[in-house]
Amino acid sequence: MVAQEQLVLLLMLLAGCRGGANAILDPGWVIPSKVEQLIGGDFNLSCTLNEDYFNGKSAEDCPVGKLYFTGGGRVYRDSKHIRILNNTTILFSDTNAVEQENDYHCMCDEYVINKSKVYVGTRPLLVRDFNCLDYDFQFMVCNFTQPPNTVITKYNISYNTNNDWRYSNTLDCNFDSAPVVTCNLTDDNYKRFSETFYFRLSISNALGHETQPITINQFERLVPARPGQNLTLLNRTESSVCLSWEMPRRSNYNRGLVCQVRVMPQNFESVTRPSWRNHTLTIKDTLCLTELPFAGYNYTLRVRVRANQNNTLWSEPMIYAFATAPAPPRRPPRVTYGSFYVYSSEKAMRFYWEPLEEHELNGPDFRYSISEYRINGTAV
Repeated sequence: MVAQEQLVLLLMLLAGCRGGANAILDPGWVIPSKVEQLIGGDFNLSCTLNEDYFNGKSAEDCPVGKLYFTGGGRVYRDSKHIRILNNTTILFSDTNAVEQENDYHCMCDEYVINKSKVYVGTRPLLVRDFNCLDYDFQFMVCNFTQPPNTVITKYNISYNTNNDWRYSNTLDCNFDSAPVVTCNLTDDNYKRFSETFYFRLSISNALGHETQPITINQFERLVPARPGQNLTLLNRTESSVCLSWEMPRRSNYNRGLVCQVRVMPQNFESVTRPSWRNHTLTIKDTLCLTELPFAGYNYTLRVRVRANQNNTLWSEPMIYAFATAPAPPRRPPRVTYGSFYVYSSEKAMRFYWEPLEEHELNGPDFRYSISEYRINGTAV
């Protein structure tokens, strides 16, 4: 206990030397000003009155016996936590500390003498969800979530592509949206065509240090660019359309790309085919959608691509709305015998029929036309 008191007095002397001319501005000091401790550990805070601050004031304004601590929603005045060391200093002690991040204030009546920031947490924890995505061989983005810890923890991330840690590069990370951390790999050191990236996370705080190795297969984390660049409509009929678009970096994919096509007529399920007719050049794709069921009708096309190997990721979809060319309706409306009514004046008639469905209209400007037929001058 004597050694503990000597340590506190030494810290007080160091604080007085450090405070200099500015120390008189404070009514006292709390030492240390920051505590970082393991959950279940113990910590001490000393509170010392600045006698220069109280010069010229009544000694009864703040005697050492009035000092106490508050923190974590509690008030500490009892002898278990507070011990008077001399006529200007008290020592606050807490044992078996719980996880917390709180300000501890040394108080005199309702006045604050000074405070200390207390962090009680754990040693660095390993990251559980580190992951990277490579966007079309242009840049790589890595993300991870910082494990919860009230003790301030720092992360330094380095990487290479040959697992030789004599040579490595530092990953640029943004912590503004913590606990989610985003790291970008876009500089000249980005070896975009390397299959494997080796990462090393150096994680440290006041309570310890951890090194976490992580290996990423870049080819399994590739996200191709969304198809549809410079999309061109080549041909359109009542039952088909042909489109073309560019894929400038297709040649980077040694095994090619797999294409997924979905064609959805408005208000209907997707049209299914074992395959659609397409033609692929180095940087251009051509896709023909044939045998579409409805003429003059609205469709939505969704196309996405991925690298042609296992466990790869799909691109964002190209979404293209189109309509097939119009055509004459394929059938007349259904009319049953007697589907008419003759007015009593015998000068007018009303006809009834079953209208065509929307997908049977085969284009815009659809209308019904009623014609009169005569045989030898007699209306039939």
